[in-house]
Amino acid sequence: MEYNPKSVQLYNNIREYAAAGYSKREIAKILHCGRNTVTKYLNGDYESLCKRDYRSGMDQFYDDIIKELNAGVSRKDVYCHLLKKGYMGKH
Repeated sequence: MEYNPKSVQLYNNIREYAAAGYSKREIAKILHCGRNTVTKYLNGDYESLCKRDYRSGMDQFYDDIIKELNAGVSRKDVYCHLLKKGYMGKH
């Protein structure tokens, strides 16, 4: 599984400061994040907080997209093909 390095670093830093006795407010001020973020990282699961988050739903279709575009298929036709394969995003 791939992890987001910034999330991993934030997770570790928050845990270290909390273990050293810093308050959530102090940790938030030191790390320039919100108190809610500090609480989320203290109470949350490492896997769910730090795994790489692919925001685009198209990542799984990347190879198909490149193959079709290289074959000269129009962008509109590529989009229609992706819809048939299960893509539910916008154009």
